[in-house]
Amino acid sequence: MESLNPFKDPGNNPRLNVLFTIYLALIPFAIGPTTRYLFSLATIALSWHILLKERQVSPSLSLAEFIRSPLGIFLAILNLFALFSVFFSPNPAYSLKVFFEDFFLNTVLFGSVAILVSNCPNSIRWERSVITANALFLCAYLGLMLQWVVFPSSPLFPWADQIQGPLTRWEAVFAFGNGCRVFHGIKHTSLFLTLVIAFWTVKTVFGRLSLKEICIFLLDLFTLLTTTRRGAILAVVSGFAASQIFFRKTSKPLVSALLFIAALGTMVVVSGNMKHFVREDWQLILKGEIEKARQLGGSIPLRVSTYRTFAREVIKDPLRPRGLGKKLIKEYRPKLVKEAGLLHGHNTLLNFAYYMGVQGALALSAIICIQAWLFIRCLKKGRRAPERTLMATALIFMLMFWGTNMVTDGFLHGSATMYWLFTAVPTGVAMGCKPVQGNAAP
Repeated sequence: MESLNPFKDPGNNPRLNVLFTIYLALIPFAIGPTTRYLFSLATIALSWHILLKERQVSPSLSLAEFIRSPLGIFLAILNLFALFSVFFSPNPAYSLKVFFEDFFLNTVLFGSVAILVSNCPNSIRWERSVITANALFLCAYLGLMLQWVVFPSSPLFPWADQIQGPLTRWEAVFAFGNGCRVFHGIKHTSLFLTLVIAFWTVKTVFGRLSLKEICIFLLDLFTLLTTTRRGAILAVVSGFAASQIFFRKTSKPLVSALLFIAALGTMVVVSGNMKHFVREDWQLILKGEIEKARQLGGSIPLRVSTYRTFAREVIKDPLRPRGLGKKLIKEYRPKLVKEAGLLHGHNTLLNFAYYMGVQGALALSAIICIQAWLFIRCLKKGRRAPERTLMATALIFMLMFWGTNMVTDGFLHGSATMYWLFTAVPTGVAMGCKPVQGNAAP
């Protein structure tokens, strides 16, 4: 069927693809906000350059139509709530910086890429970009980790201050994510891994993987385990299960992946490294003695205490904004931190409710639901196989990403940019999604 899109789809755009791939690959690294600003602005500028250059009559999705769409409306509402909260901040300059980086700039980036992809669907080769970014990340991450394990006394980069040596080789493997200054930290590393693992998960369900792709997939799972982020690991396992139920397919490679995770877990137990995964007294937790378990250490009782404290703080005045940025909590609310035990709510929706009032959390929830609805609708319309793969990847990634963010606050800085940059592609395709005549691809 010939495209009814009045835009002239230029196909693959080499400059945009290179920029998109490099940006995805750099996000897990500690590149700093200035580099992210430059890459975001370059992506925005190039997207609109392609749009204006290729337009012939009128776009199938114009800027005005995007803004008037339910997704555009709630994005605008979320940005207004975020900007409004700046005026209630004890440090408005800091909160304004957070608003520009984590809200406004990412929204413009997301909208620009989504509108471009909606009108020129082939402008970004997203599969190739994800695979390349994944390979580059693994080469750097595992290469540096191997160097630290083999030569622990002379690492290429110094350990971070919080890592106390000397470490055994096994301890170096599990401390690497927190200890290496080159990367953004194990929280953001694990969130990047949810993207690439979601991609490989869908690829195994919808088709076969080559030996090289299987190796990359298994290395991703190994790297995720070394981050010791239990929330991300559980979210990934949940994504595996959901892919089997949601797409009604039984995938032997995914079963093999689960067995691989189980084998890695067994190896962790045998090597005596369970302390990296079980860090609290579960007998006290199951008895409900959270405060006593908190005193003995471990993140789960700390999180339970933190959720209670921050939820009570929000309920006191649910509509009142308090300013953007967790730095404000540490500097201006020391009593709250002492009572909670952690510096922020460790839950993205809870943090948004604290920063902007519950209206901020509701606006973000609406955006997530609208995106999921767009992807499911496009998936059900019987589009071609590449588009179905993209929609499925986006859905599984959202499940893994937001599942992880229910036990951490990873929707900020580079991880927030990664989310908006990648999901802009399936959002653009879904917003321009039209049924195809004839038999649909399986």
